[in-house]
Amino acid sequence: MGTGLLSDKTSTMTLYIIITTVFIIIISTLWMFYNSRDWVETTGEVNFIEIVKVRNDTISSMSTNKGFTEYKINLEYTYSVDRKSYKGTQFYPLFPNVFSDKKDADELMDKYKSGQNTAVYYNPDSPHNSCLITSKNISPTKYVIMIAILVLFGTIFVTAFTYFNKIFD
Repeated sequence: MGTGLLSDKTSTMTLYIIITTVFIIIISTLWMFYNSRDWVETTGEVNFIEIVKVRNDTISSMSTNKGFTEYKINLEYTYSVDRKSYKGTQFYPLFPNVFSDKKDADELMDKYKSGQNTAVYYNPDSPHNSCLITSKNISPTKYVIMIAILVLFGTIFVTAFTYFNKIFD
């Protein structure tokens, strides 16, 4: 048995399974976000919107850096499909309303105001799934590039891990 980074094959296999699972989840999420371009548009109303600073932690006890801040936008809007009312909370399908850049959060806060009518997009197969911004503005080419970059980085990571594991084995 070697003294490598991961000395037994079970640990190595477990790591590969975890990496594969993470990439499948990411690619599935991107695929579902891409499919939101086919969601149906209706008119809804923004009932509530506010921005909240959700995090400002010290990165480490040894660091002089005081951490980072994220901004969460609490959002609620209502819309109707076939005379049935629904509530939604998402700007983008499948992604949380949390932003590391305050500028991005402020832009959305400026665009959507409480009491304002707005376009709402919902999944025609599941009308309770909705959002205010879909993937219609992102070209299919950009999606392919995003997935290719993700696969490339994953391949580099796994290859580097395998290489260094063999060196230290």
